[in-house]
Amino acid sequence: MSIVSKFKTLLTGNFGFTALAKSSDLVLKFGILLFFMIFRENTDLVFYTYFLSLGAILGAIFDWGGARYNVRVMIDKGVLPLNLTSIGISTLVFFLIYEFDIVKYYSFSFLILCVIYGITLGWINTFIKYYEYINNNKELYRFQVFINVSCSVAIALLVILGAELYYAFIVLIIGNITLIGICFYINKGGVKFVLSITLIYKGIPFLINTLAVMAFSQVNIVILNQVGTDYEVSNFILAQRIMEVSLMLPNSYTSSVIGKFFKGQINVVDIQKKTFKLWFVSFLACLVAAGVIAYVFPNYNIVIYLFLLLIPLGYVRSMSMSYSIILDYTKYYLVRTFSIAVILLLNISLARFVLELPNGLYYFSLYIGILISLLVVVYKVTFKKYNIYEMYHS
Repeated sequence: MSIVSKFKTLLTGNFGFTALAKSSDLVLKFGILLFFMIFRENTDLVFYTYFLSLGAILGAIFDWGGARYNVRVMIDKGVLPLNLTSIGISTLVFFLIYEFDIVKYYSFSFLILCVIYGITLGWINTFIKYYEYINNNKELYRFQVFINVSCSVAIALLVILGAELYYAFIVLIIGNITLIGICFYINKGGVKFVLSITLIYKGIPFLINTLAVMAFSQVNIVILNQVGTDYEVSNFILAQRIMEVSLMLPNSYTSSVIGKFFKGQINVVDIQKKTFKLWFVSFLACLVAAGVIAYVFPNYNIVIYLFLLLIPLGYVRSMSMSYSIILDYTKYYLVRTFSIAVILLLNISLARFVLELPNGLYYFSLYIGILISLLVVVYKVTFKKYNIYEMYHS
């Protein structure tokens, strides 16, 4: 096979569509921020990203671990369930936030839109996990790319025209609902809504895992938003988003080939080696981008320093994806659940203290890297002690 043929196969296969989908998703999370930097104040940038982060956290809570648990049910029964339990959970969470002011929110309507956005995200994540498992990501992502691009164009226009950001939030929700409808259409008879009470206790380990992963992205943004200034929050958000851009290629690769590991067609060590190479090249390109942004935009002059402090976060997140997915399908996933829950609690309980130190934003960025590095230690010890790779295929 010629180099051109291999390149064409790569682009039109799982990796190509996965990379496109993650790229278009990053446009919504990062590319749109460039429009805010040019046309809006720091406050609007913080407002937009706070909606995305709080909505993602709520989505994980409403899903209650269902995205991973439901794929296991599908393996046994052949039908992919979407849990209506999320509706009840979302109602309870909305009441708790609204009555007790648990997290910062901007208005009643803002919180309502966050809840709706979270519910749709939870269901979409189930489809994502399903297509990853069957190693057919492109079936979903070819539609997600189109929807993400359409939403990005619409939101960019709203930002340029100075429209209220609530319209941008509505655009995101409509995009999610459209994608869910498409997934039902292309999986006729293979998807159904269920009211699974057993998920309340069986989904807890998966819920903890999901929230803990978010502890190094969405949760940190929400925590910082409670105590930081718009200047601090916007610079940290931008640094973290740039780091997420560096993770797009390596995580796309892992997501697109992990199904081959389950079939015994590829070695995880080989996956991790290629993942690191992809991340390192992406990191260097993003470092240049961070330097350019810090030079061109005075309001974001510390973004490059924060980006460099987040290096451990980028490295570990590029490596940990293969570990975590494999553990999800073994009896040792509770080891991951316990360790990741401890890290999550340390992050939430001590973050405010770290941020209140002199130059606390820099120490906060370092603290995140230290915490997530502990997770890789747990992974390596667990996989070596229990021979996870060998045990899975035996």
